[in-house]
Amino acid sequence: MSTRLTPRRRVSRQHVVIRVGELRKIFLPYGKKSRKTATSTIASGQKSNHRFLCLADSSQTTVPDRHLKKKLHEAGLGEKKIALYKNDDPDYFKREIELNYEKLSGCGSFDLHKAIGRTNLEIIKAPKNGYTSNFLSTCYFGQAIIYIKPLQRNIDTSPITSQESDGECHTEICLDCGEDVPINNIRMHIEEKHGEELPVVKKKRRVTVPICNFACIAEDSKPFSDDNEV
Repeated sequence: MSTRLTPRRRVSRQHVVIRVGELRKIFLPYGKKSRKTATSTIASGQKSNHRFLCLADSSQTTVPDRHLKKKLHEAGLGEKKIALYKNDDPDYFKREIELNYEKLSGCGSFDLHKAIGRTNLEIIKAPKNGYTSNFLSTCYFGQAIIYIKPLQRNIDTSPITSQESDGECHTEICLDCGEDVPINNIRMHIEEKHGEELPVVKKKRRVTVPICNFACIAEDSKPFSDDNEV
């Protein structure tokens, strides 16, 4: 019985190239095309979060203390976390900053600073085209606060009302007259219009007693023995 051998099939080089191309399509995330796609996605839609705080004094060179931070917060200039699209558009960056800090517009531009140590501020030098969100992303600030300082004019630090800060005012119905009163003014409304004084809960202060006082009390409370009697 004779055995018939099947002739080998010659595979052309072109066919091998086509097969390799199909394999690359299967493992697309690991190819070069996936890197380009990821880069275009970052440029078109990915956001980065940064912490900002707007200063009011154009000549300030130190980190604001707790009392000044409170004053800036009441004026609408306090610390905020702003999400910015990653791009190289300085106009977009300026527009978003002034949208979150409305009092900053009209102050003759601004520059950015970072804290050096705990007290001093150092300017963040802007690139030639100005500050952009991509530029901040490459500076690796992490969760550090970026301080915004006006260049030509100081910012008014007068407190803003709840309507200016929140956009819309939340109200509560007064149980005595049925009037809609802003939540922040309901205590003043009741006291002035209805003559009622609402109680104010004060925080109790914790009094610390030195441990030696307890030792002295313990010694004084001991009964006298016969040896101590005169």
